[in-house]
Formats: sequence, structure tokens, C-alpha cells
Amino acid sequence: MTYERPAKGLEQLSAVIFESVLQLDRVGRNDNFFALGGDSIGAMQVVARLVKVLDIEIPPVILFHRPTPALLASELSYLQKKGKSQWGSGNLSRDSSYYPQVH
Repeated sequence: MTYERPAKGLEQLSAVIFESVLQLDRVGRNDNFFALGGDSIGAMQVVARLVKVLDIEIPPVILFHRPTPALLASELSYLQKKGKSQWGSGNLSRDSSYYPQVH
């Protein structure tokens, strides 16, 4: 996959935070956090930084389902418009789509 520069705004913010957490020089809009070497601890660091900067509730599992700056930015935009996450009041446990299926 070729490098695509992140769009300004939330994509760029997400990419910069990925770069910081993963200690990389450059992250593109479609670069997968986990394919770049990220792990669950790093994912939580990304979420914590986003929460601090954006001052919104963000579900801890968001990066597992939106692992690129482009996908993450889209979800963050939705959460900003909503004012808080749909999971903020304990609804996350009811949404099984956010949990991996274990067989």
C-alpha cells in the first residue's frame, strides 16, 4: 500500500498520535495501527490522548474496530457531533459487535 497523507483535522490528529505512540516518522491515512506494530497497550495510549485532546468520551475498543487514521477520524467526528459516545452510559456491554467472537 502506498503512503497517503492524512487529511487535515481528525485524520491528521490521529496520525500524529499514532506516530508518537509507535515512535514512527510518518503514518498515512490508511495505515493500520496494529500492522505498524501497535498493541493493546499502545491502543489505550492513543485513546487516552484523544480523550484528553478532544474532551469527549471514546470507547476503549474503538481502535480495534477503526484501526486507521481515516476510519478512526470518521468515528471521532460522529462522537464529537453526538457530544458523547453511545457507550458512555454503560451500553457497550450490550453491543456485542464490539467484542471479538470467541468460538
